[in-house]
Order: sequence, then structure tokens, then C-alpha cells
Amino acid sequence: EAVAIAGLLALIACGPATAARGPRFAVVVANGAYQNFDRLDATYKDGDTVAAALSGVGFVDPAGGPVKAQRDLSREAITNSLDGLRDKLVTAGPNAFAMVYYSGHGAALGGADKLKPKTTV
Repeated sequence: EAVAIAGLLALIACGPATAARGPRFAVVVANGAYQNFDRLDATYKDGDTVAAALSGVGFVDPAGGPVKAQRDLSREAITNSLDGLRDKLVTAGPNAFAMVYYSGHGAALGGADKLKPKTTV
């Protein structure tokens, strides 16, 4: 887990985001308080760490301001957050750059990877 976050932070510092000519937006989701799965306490620290790193290299929240980890989102809230990011990218133009980071339960179903909202049954 720590190695994955360190690798992500290195990519943020050295990757395409530093070369982006347009605005940089990021959505960070940290789901840990699941209703029907084991609680994942580490997701909050991971989300906060990644959000701070992204803000530190010039990413902003699509709603404005520094990137913040959004905690324990429902499916609807995740969808709304990603829709807001998409809308911001469309209006920002072709040089805009975006990143989405998710920390929480996931599953591979029928060959597709799925993010699990906090209300998953």
C-alpha cells in the first residue's frame, strides 16, 4: 500500500501532469465506511495524502480550491463528482488534464473492474 502511494506520488511529480499546459483537475474518493463490507480505515489517510500531493503540484478540485479527499460516497455521489469533472474538462478546453484516484473496495465482474460505493450490497 505505501509503495503504491509512493509510486503514484512519483508519477504525479514527474509525469504528464507537470507538462500540462492547461488547467489540472483531480477527484479523489476515499471510501472506507462500508455498510456491508469490512471497514477500510487506511483509505482516509491514502486519500488525504494523494489529495495534498495533487494540490501541491497544481491540481485543483473541479468545484474550485485545493483537491480534497471525498469520503464515503454513495454511487450517486461518485457519479455526480465524475460528471462535474467531465463538465469542467469540456469547458476548460483541449489542454486541460484530469486525474481520478479511488481508494476503497472494488471488484472485477465479468471482465470489468467496478468501484464499490459505501452502500454496496
